[in-house]
Amino acid sequence: MKKIIKIFISMILCFVCTVGYFSRFSVLKNYGLYVVESNSMSPSIKKGDLLISSRRDLYNVSDVITFTYPYDVNKLISHRITDVMFEIEAVGSPSTLYKTKGDANTTNDPWQIKSSYIKGKVFFSVPLFGYLVFFIRNPIGYLLTVIVFCFLVVTESNDVFLETLSWYKSIYKYFGIKIIKYRNWLRKFKETDLYKNYIGK
Repeated sequence: MKKIIKIFISMILCFVCTVGYFSRFSVLKNYGLYVVESNSMSPSIKKGDLLISSRRDLYNVSDVITFTYPYDVNKLISHRITDVMFEIEAVGSPSTLYKTKGDANTTNDPWQIKSSYIKGKVFFSVPLFGYLVFFIRNPIGYLLTVIVFCFLVVTESNDVFLETLSWYKSIYKYFGIKIIKYRNWLRKFKETDLYKNYIGK
């Protein structure tokens, strides 16, 4: 039982380090990892949750999107789309604007979001893992996490280390296959008449 607990802790530390690295350096193309900093989307999304989003060509009403705060480019917000509008510009094609609102708020946000501000649509969330990511993003926190992981590895036999890597590899492979299948489905969907005639315009 003690061995299983240490393997589980090691897996969590590996996962948190990986997530912390990806969210800090944005190495995942078209995907983003974001931490919720307020309860404006509760109860569906709460403060401290870790959000995973993906870029789309089009966003629809009721989609939860992560976007750059219009009044501070260094801040991100994740709210739900309540309306989609089109703005006719002087030159070029019409641009798409999105009205948003937090689920816990009573009124819409006082802005209209352009597509260029949107980081992606939220398709998955991990409760409370955002707090760990905040900790890992700090250089000291990252170093302490690595030290704890190394301590667990050193104080146990090689079997624990190998089993941890094996489990971690299986989880990584599982989600990797899911992402590949989704990208293949999206690519095929974009080739259909439905997308070309109605959505992709």
